[in-house]
Amino acid sequence: MSQFNIHRYGSQFVRSDYRYLKDSLHTLVVPLEFLALAAVIAPAGTFLAKSADQIAEITRLGRLLVGSVLLAAATSLPELTVDISAVRQGMPDLAVGDLFGSSLMNLLILAVLDLAHRVSVFPKL
Repeated sequence: MSQFNIHRYGSQFVRSDYRYLKDSLHTLVVPLEFLALAAVIAPAGTFLAKSADQIAEITRLGRLLVGSVLLAAATSLPELTVDISAVRQGMPDLAVGDLFGSSLMNLLILAVLDLAHRVSVFPKL
């Protein structure tokens, strides 16, 4: 028995099986999910940064320490989750690739920000 049926619709043949419809919907749903989650992550990141500033003020630990330790740990948790999951599923290459890719992306962001903000730290002699 055929896995899908082909029907004639006018002069065109149309494939009418559930998987084709599911794949078509999946193609629409994934970008919409991405946009929805990006709309949630952007304000959440702003809230996280403001919360880290408040923690630094309340504890008097300093913004550098709170940003370096607490904020870095909070933003690294999703990567840690992906890496642990990949290793548990027997895909250590994915975990290593995620770690290297994440590190390279962070360095790229720092390089771009450094190039965009060219102010000399040292006074001209």
